[in-house]
Amino acid sequence: MRRSLIAAAAAIAITGVANAQPEPSLIESVSKIAFGDDGTLFLADWRAGKVHSLNVPDPGPQIDDLFNLVDFGTRLEHVARSRDVTVEAIAVSPKTRRVFVAAAVGKERRPLLVSVSPRGDIEQIALRPSKSIPLSDPPRSSDSFWQRVPHRSLTITDMKYFDARLYVAGIVNTSFASALRVIDPSGDGHSTATIEIYHTTHDQIETRAPIRAMAFATLDGEPSLIAAYMCTPLVTIPLDRLIDGAHVRGITIAELGYGNNPLAIVDFSQATPTGSTPALLVVNDQRSAQVVTINAVARATARGALTTRVPVGRVEGVDLTDAPISNSVAIDRYSDGFFVIVRRTPRTGELQLVTVDTAAKLRLSDFVSEYNFSDFPLAKINQGQITKMRQEGFPVDINGNR
Repeated sequence: MRRSLIAAAAAIAITGVANAQPEPSLIESVSKIAFGDDGTLFLADWRAGKVHSLNVPDPGPQIDDLFNLVDFGTRLEHVARSRDVTVEAIAVSPKTRRVFVAAAVGKERRPLLVSVSPRGDIEQIALRPSKSIPLSDPPRSSDSFWQRVPHRSLTITDMKYFDARLYVAGIVNTSFASALRVIDPSGDGHSTATIEIYHTTHDQIETRAPIRAMAFATLDGEPSLIAAYMCTPLVTIPLDRLIDGAHVRGITIAELGYGNNPLAIVDFSQATPTGSTPALLVVNDQRSAQVVTINAVARATARGALTTRVPVGRVEGVDLTDAPISNSVAIDRYSDGFFVIVRRTPRTGELQLVTVDTAAKLRLSDFVSEYNFSDFPLAKINQGQITKMRQEGFPVDINGNR
């Protein structure tokens, strides 16, 4: 199959690279990034135990084109001047729709921040914070889990901006380690609440393992945080409980499946036969993504917490739908109709940066089906498929060479 987008990709420019050299930085590492409403980029620095604010360049008017960068990994390695690059997070600028990618480079895990346009223009962003907020009581242990995961790397496991506040999940330097910090970006301080949950697969109260992914919603009139943990309990926490010094028990409302790390929770509008409904996409590292509606989360919260063990392999507590989004590295909501995903192809491991629509939650070009054969009647291909072909960078005809 001739892929027109590959040919087009050959002409894509990479900017800000020719003279780019690693330079001393106040930023020591990166794990998560998030945008504020005004376009300020917040960067989580687990080594320094800080959250940095950056005033990133605004490249111009809002961009609404879609992403089909199937060779993104090669391009990112060129910018990093290394083949050892790990993507840590992505975030979409609320002003320009430009995608920002944070990565760790080399054995020393040097932080790298770039912005990427749908055309494939990549610009390296200087790591010069306009402000840095130290986190109280960060972990100080030099130990590692499994001899490869630094204990301190759990200082910040997720970070989200909501209602003019920055919510930072991770651990602190106490035996009751799981914590949520709430930062007012206009000030210099923050509050810290420690969090415990009942883990439905482990059948125990847990106070150390941190939140891995989170989102926000109003549940029966109460602004709430929705959190997912390793192996994979789903928990809700009313935001008004997150006061400084509080010990909070989350409401475990569901078990989404064992042997898994949730990578992200992304809010979006799920299409329904009569319109749409607010929903969450839970993106996982060991299974396909899962969709749960906010209404389902609200009903489960109203029923109360699960308090007994859920057998291994069972999903319980909320109705959900599987979505064919897998092999994800990082994800964000790109627009009302699309997610943007950094992912690896399952057969070759190539790193891609692509958009996926929120309705079907798949890319046609990931599959070869009956429709792709040259003698399949074009008249039987519906308008939705034709639209998706165009969105993915292919001509109207399915093979691109008819």
